[in-house]
Amino acid sequence: MGFHSDTSALLNLLKHHSKEPLHELLSEEMLLGIGGGAGYGYFTFFYEQEDFSSFFLGTRALWESSEAFISGVLKALDLKPSVKQTKDRKAAFDQLYKQVSNGTPVIVAINEDVFRRNTITKNGYQTYGLVLEINTNTGLAKIALRKEEPLEISIEDLILGRDHLATRKVINQSIFLKGAAEEMTAKKIAAAARAGIEISIKSAHNPRMSNFGITALDRWMTSLTSSSKQSFGRLFYNTKHLVNALYYTYYWIVQNTDGYALRSSYARFLHQIGTLINEPLLAETSSLYEKSGHIWRQIAEDSLNSDYPEFRLMKDKFQELNEYFYCQRFNLEEYKKMTAEILDLKAEASEHLEFSESVRKELFFHLAGLIEEIKRLETSALLNLEQALHSKKWEDNLS
Repeated sequence: MGFHSDTSALLNLLKHHSKEPLHELLSEEMLLGIGGGAGYGYFTFFYEQEDFSSFFLGTRALWESSEAFISGVLKALDLKPSVKQTKDRKAAFDQLYKQVSNGTPVIVAINEDVFRRNTITKNGYQTYGLVLEINTNTGLAKIALRKEEPLEISIEDLILGRDHLATRKVINQSIFLKGAAEEMTAKKIAAAARAGIEISIKSAHNPRMSNFGITALDRWMTSLTSSSKQSFGRLFYNTKHLVNALYYTYYWIVQNTDGYALRSSYARFLHQIGTLINEPLLAETSSLYEKSGHIWRQIAEDSLNSDYPEFRLMKDKFQELNEYFYCQRFNLEEYKKMTAEILDLKAEASEHLEFSESVRKELFFHLAGLIEEIKRLETSALLNLEQALHSKKWEDNLS
């Protein structure tokens, strides 16, 4: 287990909440699908005065709200999640300590710097983990993060990590379950999976703005091929900014996912459900997402082109980092050092690499072509999902 922080937190919560072994269908892939599966998001940031730029890709449905995703999965399984949030860090810790001490594990939003850096920035990006133990005598807390075996962090880092978040509504946010564990049946899980497919379709056709939903792919393609002020060529003209954008293209596709922008895991979910209800259309759709996932991965690999030694070494370090995270000899301080090495490599690449205009243009149009193929595959996949959603096989096999 452990390809995505939100699904891992969910699986760990369910394991600790249930007195019996989890139903065999309740895998991390199943929880991803119940929550809405693969999704879309595209944002670029450039602040000229601060000389700062960044790039973000959302690859999961409801990526904009982990709380909505996590709570939605739990509700779909007929469980009763409770969400708490306060700006008072002392009150937040006291409440968390009381719950955990009474045997209630709690999912928390926490600054990812706690696990990646030696200092915790005031306005950091959140990740989600399950707090299992707080020991005020040792000053340590145990939190399960993308794996079942918990990590030990200081209580001080736990408190600051929950408080120092850029998104105000997730500061000191906690999610836990009320009431006794419910019996999980194949029928209940399949019904939740069907609801998840509906979420996937709605999320892909999100009318909120073009940066959300499958239209985000159009925004991305246009940015790569146009010459407007919002294009890659203009926003990331400076080598430092271009390296940063290419780095984050790789990062969002490969890190905190299954390595394939969550498409491979969503494909496994669809295949599993298709087999359960005997619906061939879901297996066909699974194949489309599997193909799409490999193209997503190609975008990541080609963004950090291995022809450049700096990029090749950076990808090797990412691979080492991921392997080390799951090994038995894992040490958090060593993990932070390895993360720092990758950031140092990014800084070195920003200083030493040069990209001619023709090289940039060739890369951008190449990536745009891959994105166009993704859109073709996933548009077909979404049409299949719409059709499968209304299949009589749901009732025929689960009545």
